[in-house]
Amino acid sequence: MSRLLRLLVVLGPLAVPSVALAQQDVGTYNRALSAFNEGKLDTAAPLFARLAEGEDADLKGKSEFYLAQTFAKKDLPVAAFISYAEIVNAGPKHPSYLKAIEGLVDMQQRLDEQNLIPSILNQAYTDEVRDQWVTLPKEVLARINYLVGTASQRRMRFEESRSL
Repeated sequence: MSRLLRLLVVLGPLAVPSVALAQQDVGTYNRALSAFNEGKLDTAAPLFARLAEGEDADLKGKSEFYLAQTFAKKDLPVAAFISYAEIVNAGPKHPSYLKAIEGLVDMQQRLDEQNLIPSILNQAYTDEVRDQWVTLPKEVLARINYLVGTASQRRMRFEESRSL
């Protein structure tokens, strides 16, 4: 029993900083989100960027998405496209996956990009996620079907293209 007590006395202070850091990250996230909602994008972007590099998976996922949103609102469509693409490439387990799909489609329209974004969407549009993607807004899903169909047609996969 005394060994356990000594171990807790020695290791106890080491656990406290991780809790303090987690609370600090939540506070930083709240400040970044407030700045984003107030339109103070130059304040929000570095805070979201720092949190996107953090350890907390939930905060990291949310921060990655809001960083992409910040880039989009700052009229930096290439930076937003790269951020959304990273989220989409992370897969459906990412907390902002479907929102990132919408953002990626929006960036495709803004950039009028006809090769890379359709290719990313085509790779992401698997049988595993089709059921999730039907929950997207109809105009987004229609755009995705058009882009994926066009990408399939360019690769001479006509049957795949027609099935969309």
